[in-house]
Amino acid sequence: YWRDWSSDVCSSDLALHAYVGRAAAGAVGLAVFVGAESAHGAAAARAAGGAEVLHVAALDEAGVAAIAAALRAGDEILLKGSRGSRMERLVEALRARVPAEVG
Repeated sequence: YWRDWSSDVCSSDLALHAYVGRAAAGAVGLAVFVGAESAHGAAAARAAGGAEVLHVAALDEAGVAAIAAALRAGDEILLKGSRGSRMERLVEALRARVPAEVG
């Protein structure tokens, strides 16, 4: 049985996004959230404080440019996303945009 969960957002999903946002705010300097569903996580991270928060609508040209602009030399990056989000596109785009000492 296969189900594509990427299109389902229920109240427990929203609570989970918020939980991740709060956890990220306490653990990182910059928390980046991508997509409409992650808006709850971004809001929770902002409310928790402790991290700069960036929310982009999509991994399109504007989203990638905003993420690349937020990165600084010495930053460590952890990308987490569903397989459907195709985070490898972001990695490739950042490698092409960010100076070698950051990427």
